[in-house]
Amino acid sequence: GIKAGLGIEAGDGIKAGWGIKAGWGIKAGSGIEAGDGIKAGSGIEAGDGIKAGLGIEAGLGISAKTLSSKLRIFAGICLWRLPTKEEMQIKAELRKGIIAFGELIEPRKE
Repeated sequence: GIKAGLGIEAGDGIKAGWGIKAGWGIKAGSGIEAGDGIKAGSGIEAGDGIKAGLGIEAGLGISAKTLSSKLRIFAGICLWRLPTKEEMQIKAELRKGIIAFGELIEPRKE
């Protein structure tokens, strides 16, 4: 897996056979993929899709083109303050998984 005390940022994609965990945020120009779970103390952002073998957990919001998780998805669960409405949003097309906490904002279909 990939683990960082602060944030993880890549100009392209981030991929791990196990989990991805960051004390702060995770940001990738392309996609984010983990065989296990994805967890960030702050937000998770990807230019393309986010895919996790297990769950996805973000202290603040989640933003991607597509979102896929085998289990549950949590956004806006920061413990250091109350998140704003925007910080609880999951802006993505949900392909698989259950939104356990947060508000899903799917893109408009044309």
